[in-house]
Amino acid sequence: MGGVVIDERKRFSWIVRTFFIIDAKSLSPAQRETVGHLTNPAYLAFFGVLLLILAAIFWYVSRDPGSGVPPYQDLKYYSGEPESITQRDNNIRFRLRGNDIVFRYSSKSSKTVGVRYAIDNATIVGVKYQDEGPKAKLKEVFEMMADGRVVRSYQDIMEAWKKDDKLGPWLSFVAGLAGIYLLLVAYYTNLNNKFSASETP
Repeated sequence: MGGVVIDERKRFSWIVRTFFIIDAKSLSPAQRETVGHLTNPAYLAFFGVLLLILAAIFWYVSRDPGSGVPPYQDLKYYSGEPESITQRDNNIRFRLRGNDIVFRYSSKSSKTVGVRYAIDNATIVGVKYQDEGPKAKLKEVFEMMADGRVVRSYQDIMEAWKKDDKLGPWLSFVAGLAGIYLLLVAYYTNLNNKFSASETP
């Protein structure tokens, strides 16, 4: 059993020093346990593949900036007195008196601070939104008016989405690089596990 403990310690230290640039001896038992889970080849491979999928999604979206914005003629209009408003992950969700629709103004549309202020201080809010059917829990807003004044026009939001989508190639590159790195770590970690096991008496 003593030989197994020594091999496991060597394997753990090798993985940590090689891929995480950390001295394994400086870690507490709890930290060693956490890093041990993170260096599990199955976990590393899973997150590596996940990052590659995200890279593909970012690349696909960046091919046609602003493609997520529906045509203006397909939008529906509703106006009413603001009834409730919340903010999650910088996305603004609100309801207007007279219906049960929950509208969402996405952070991707930019200027969320100004939009939140306008809703908080307006008597009547008007929105142009995308209606994706009764199953959609949230209705995305693509034009915003407050007391008859345009706060964010359709064109403003279109330009904001295009600008955000142009980050896609860079995000795709970073996610792809990180995914390949994790897969390589998983591969070499698995090799090291087999090597350690073969040397164990």
